[in-house]
Amino acid sequence: MLISPDNHLGLMALLFAIVGVCCWSERFAWGSRASAPVLVILLALVLSNLGLIPREAPSYAFVSEYFVMAAIPLLLFKADLRLIVGETGRLLFAFLLAAGGTVLGVVTAFFLVPVGDVAAQAAAAITGGYTGGGMNFVAVSKVVGLEDPTRFAVVLGAEASVGLAYLMLLSAMPAFAWFARWDASAAPARPAEEPEPQQATDGPDLTHMGLALGLSLTVCAVGTWLANLAGQPRFAILAITLIAIAAANLARRQMQALKGDFTLGMLLLYVFFGVFGAGVDLVSMLRQAPLLMLFAFVIIAVHATVAFGLGRLFGFSARELAVASNACVLGPPTAAALAARSGWHELVTPGILCGIFGYLIGNFLGAGVFELLR
Repeated sequence: MLISPDNHLGLMALLFAIVGVCCWSERFAWGSRASAPVLVILLALVLSNLGLIPREAPSYAFVSEYFVMAAIPLLLFKADLRLIVGETGRLLFAFLLAAGGTVLGVVTAFFLVPVGDVAAQAAAAITGGYTGGGMNFVAVSKVVGLEDPTRFAVVLGAEASVGLAYLMLLSAMPAFAWFARWDASAAPARPAEEPEPQQATDGPDLTHMGLALGLSLTVCAVGTWLANLAGQPRFAILAITLIAIAAANLARRQMQALKGDFTLGMLLLYVFFGVFGAGVDLVSMLRQAPLLMLFAFVIIAVHATVAFGLGRLFGFSARELAVASNACVLGPPTAAALAARSGWHELVTPGILCGIFGYLIGNFLGAGVFELLR
């Protein structure tokens, strides 16, 4: 074994190096298609299954316990509800319709696809992932006890691969003739298109990052204390989510001024993905993968049917539904990219804000689905 389980510094150095290499790979076409989180899991998985690094280690347990917890507030400090509601307009209602389609799809898949005793946990985690994103998938997984590395990797792999296929479909849709006809007939009057706004640079300001991390850890400490006080320690992440949302809205000016908080949160989350990849038993994963792929496919199929079918009945344009569905299933960055690449500049900012709203509700929807189905 190249690095032993008790070599904490060596393992942490390797985990951060894996994250750096995989994020760098997104500069290339093949890397951007796979996405950094998936590449992090795959690289750590290969190293552990080749026997070069351990599947279990004390440093892994530390990352799983504290990195995820600290990442959640960092990713939510910009979740200003007033801004979301005020600037999303029609698209927020389309997003809520898409989120409802996700929940209906999860319930349908739960009863149609027999994935065994992991069904309720998988349903909850994918609900979080397909209404918010990777952060919600991880947070809900911890809430519902989906912590076995192999099971987690199988469910995440199914969710990510089906989500990637859906992203390719959404990206291709604007080229279809039926899409253009529908969009032309249903699109509301729009102001003249403006160039895509430049996003503020989330630069590496040490003062801001230090304050953001300190505030995040404070939120985690208070949320954990409240959950323990209520006798529900497994709901600590939900308490942390609520406190982070409250901070984002009660001190919105200060939160919006922070720099580097989101980037730091993503870094912690990516290291966590590496830990789970390292803990995967590849043989067991391949044995369980096909049914969970079908499970995720049923969810996306129902989601798309509800989002586009009911969306058309309610008078939404094809472009509004495509961006809302993208923001729901795949998160803010890809929703903004779809809108910008297709020339729908008026939907870039609303798409980002809808995706951030998904961060807010994903944890609660996932936990609620688990309580309903288990």
